[in-house]
Amino acid sequence: MRISIVSQNLAEATDVNFDLSHFLENNISGNPDIYVEMSQEDGRLVNNESLVDGSILEENNFKLLIKDSINGKRTKQNIITSIFIKNHLNAKVLAKGHIAVPPQPDIWGKLKYTGSFISSFLPNKLGYTKGLLYIKINIKNQNILFLNMHLPVITKSKNGHPDDITLGFDYRKNVFEKLLIKMMKLKLIDSTTTVLIGGDLNFRQDKNGIDQLNVLLREKNGYKTTLTRKLKELSFPKDSHKRITCKFRNPNKACRTRNMPTGALLANYISKVQKDCGDKHRIPSRCDRILIMSPNSINVNYYRSKFLQQNSDHNAVLASIDITPKY
Repeated sequence: MRISIVSQNLAEATDVNFDLSHFLENNISGNPDIYVEMSQEDGRLVNNESLVDGSILEENNFKLLIKDSINGKRTKQNIITSIFIKNHLNAKVLAKGHIAVPPQPDIWGKLKYTGSFISSFLPNKLGYTKGLLYIKINIKNQNILFLNMHLPVITKSKNGHPDDITLGFDYRKNVFEKLLIKMMKLKLIDSTTTVLIGGDLNFRQDKNGIDQLNVLLREKNGYKTTLTRKLKELSFPKDSHKRITCKFRNPNKACRTRNMPTGALLANYISKVQKDCGDKHRIPSRCDRILIMSPNSINVNYYRSKFLQQNSDHNAVLASIDITPKY
């Protein structure tokens, strides 16, 4: 079974139409059984529209299985997941829901969280901005759990120290682990389920280029004590396929998104982009990821990071995988 996924932080866009015909049709990633869109900071109406031209989906015999959002209606920073399947396939939605997350662990964060709750009932307002949207389906006798995450952006530690070099890692790690543990408690993750996580995970790099999420995935304690299998990032075919973003954009510098340098060049690159963009708490990072955990064999056909939404300070990530049951 082939699954193609697009994940993109849309920066509150209300009208999006990507040209992804090459992704769905013309290369090794094409002709999937399932096509999934995960968006964050999505300002569109929650309807049947896709991130791509609907004619592409129609021509490739896709139908909408389910669309869900963390806020419903239209809000400026909605989290939306859409799952399309081939017309000839049958699938069952086993579960769906969401968990909203406060933006930061202090009084101001709680006030913002309350305001998000209130505004989630109003059209074209902010709504919940951070959290998890989950959908679990059964298709071709396989259980697949799709998790669309937008984790907290806070770059301070729990004590709020403004120069904390961990850039909020402890808090973000805690939220990430609690969300996964919650999925376990809801019995959505088990030994038969493939888990696919996409979204804006907001993990940072330190000033030396050490990636926080990579460190977390290698840890042997924490959330791993409750999971049934190892969670890992899909492997990019080449390091050059990765892209990183600078969160605060100086309008005089083109520093929103750039190719990822490697090796000894990385630390110097980070220093240069920090100087260009002007905020040491927003170190250039790979916030946008796709993670997987599966009892089956996984083959990555395609995995790229691309700058698709011009007004966003994030890259889109596009992946196509084949899942083959182990017998």
